Amino acid sequence: MRHVTSTAAAVVVAVVVPVVGCGGDDADSSSNGTPVATTRPIISIVETDADGTRVADNVAELPEGFPTSVPLPAGLAITYRSSTSASDQTWGVAGEIVGAPTDVIDEYVAQLEAAGFEQVVFDLDGDSAIMSYDDGVFVATAAIGPLGDGSQFNLNVQPSASGEG
Repeated sequence: MRHVTSTAAAVVVAVVVPVVGCGGDDADSSSNGTPVATTRPIISIVETDADGTRVADNVAELPEGFPTSVPLPAGLAITYRSSTSASDQTWGVAGEIVGAPTDVIDEYVAQLEAAGFEQVVFDLDGDSAIMSYDDGVFVATAAIGPLGDGSQFNLNVQPSASGEG
């Protein structure tokens, strides 16, 4: 397991995974993509050392203004986030999930469809997938693949071209 040290109110970043189409000059990330704290907590991340002793308990957060209609996988530990200006309205989230990539893919597709998103693109290659789903308001484009014993998750959200919202 990872050994991580932290300070109060800081988001611990163990791995920074870039998300395609995400800006770096905004209020939610520095120019190098390092997360900056906001006020919207989503997940508690508990880090332990090799013998299971708790070494950190932090709160990961979504980028400011992230659409609540776009689902996120259960258990997502956010390692990177970004957003662009209000006029561009693009958000990026990346992270790690415990579980086999094929299971994470199946579960995330089910979440998107349950939230009213329709498939635009779906490309499965072994245990990796790239997908885009549109609900008429937002397009959620995700890439899911293996990372160590678990899965990596990259998501880019932008307004839908259909503009129903």
